[in-house]
Amino acid sequence: MNERLNSEGERELRVGERVSLGGRVGILRYRYGTGAAVVHFDHEARTKVVPLRRLVACTDERPLPGR
Repeated sequence: MNERLNSEGERELRVGERVSLGGRVGILRYRYGTGAAVVHFDHEARTKVVPLRRLVACTDERPLPGR
């Protein structure tokens, strides 16, 4: 797979991907500038702008928080 890696050698998050931040899970809607992202967290009515560096991808290998 040819996936873009960030400066720490980790795969970059993609728009539409499930992400986690402090135990809250949501969908990455879009990147906002160079260091932020807009996320729609599950069970919340509004989107939030959060630091991109704090987001973690939710993958099949890693269970969702609280499960």
